Amino acid sequence: MEFIVEAEMSGDGICLSVSVDLLELSIAQSVFDQHKLVHNGQLLEIPSIINCLCTIYRELQQVHPDLVNVPLCVDLCLNWLLKVYDSDRSGKVQVLSMKIGLFSLSKGPLKDKYKYLFAEVAGAAGICNQRQLALLLHNSIQIPHQLGEAAAFGGSNMEPSVRSCFQYVGRDDVIEVQQFVDWMHLEPQSVVWLPVLHRVAAAETAKHQAKCNICKECPLVGFRYRSLKHFNYNVCQTCFFSGRISKDYHLSYPMVEYCTPTTSGEDVRDFTKVLKNKFRSKKYFTKHPRLGYLPVQTILEEEHLETPVAFVSMCPEEYESTQNNRESSAILPVAESHLSTGKMCADDIHAQTDERAAPCAHQSSSNTEMMMMMNELEPSQSLEADRSGDVSGNFT
Repeated sequence: MEFIVEAEMSGDGICLSVSVDLLELSIAQSVFDQHKLVHNGQLLEIPSIINCLCTIYRELQQVHPDLVNVPLCVDLCLNWLLKVYDSDRSGKVQVLSMKIGLFSLSKGPLKDKYKYLFAEVAGAAGICNQRQLALLLHNSIQIPHQLGEAAAFGGSNMEPSVRSCFQYVGRDDVIEVQQFVDWMHLEPQSVVWLPVLHRVAAAETAKHQAKCNICKECPLVGFRYRSLKHFNYNVCQTCFFSGRISKDYHLSYPMVEYCTPTTSGEDVRDFTKVLKNKFRSKKYFTKHPRLGYLPVQTILEEEHLETPVAFVSMCPEEYESTQNNRESSAILPVAESHLSTGKMCADDIHAQTDERAAPCAHQSSSNTEMMMMMNELEPSQSLEADRSGDVSGNFT
């Protein structure tokens, strides 16, 4: 999926592609190393950003000559970076912000993307403390925040998300990369936009050899939703997103979402789920509501955490590993019914977050606290003080 930005020309809005989705994680990292962007606290001025972006897009042009227009892509990507990470138009963007922005929208498996993001804030020992994790999440939330969607993901305060991660791990000092990846696989509310974007990109060209039981479309293009209650019951993305159902099917019944064609192993696994669910009544599923992501408690809620919820990833590459992690997790116990839980569509996510997410709380931490946070990453570099107000300083 091409990442789209809006550029204004003569007062008319036009949509153009930045082609960040073509950028491999390894290529991005090699370009950063080539330009010696190793100090994440460094502030890059526009000429330096342009030089780095020119190198990136020249690399992409060699592989995709028909898709990449270097001057145009550099100009659009530069404006996007400034829009997201330089809201006061100082003409400077932090190295860490640039890396996280490009890594988040680049091409690559989710697991690898999580590892790259973690590595940017982790210390030399490969571990991350609460302040470093908060800095990573803060830079990540700026992407939906720029689109006016931060409230849908729990707001701009990162303290609840950091607390959720460390409580999931079962410690309060540091986490390792695999622990971070396991938590991210649960798709916490504050970062659920990233795996959703990944699935949307994967589903754009996906073609499934199945027929929609509602509109009879065959083959299915895009997302495929397979019932885990009825055998051979499939719904196309158009019918699913519009809420269309057949007479003998209920919305409470579990479904699994696929953004790529299924494998034989996934077909067998789904068949087993359907077989188990055949013996369960409609009332049973009604009592076990579906949740598509891990809710994160906001600062305006009570101190106790919400009731632990089970989660099943429906992106094929994550399905197996998430299920194994879920079965061994003491913090997120799994009821048998939740093993067949379904991924929510975009409208479902917004509807549920309206109930669970409190309004975005404005943060007012001091520049000194933000400086301390960045010093743990790059002691010799200063932090862009103008963006310090969005990051909470309530970490020990």
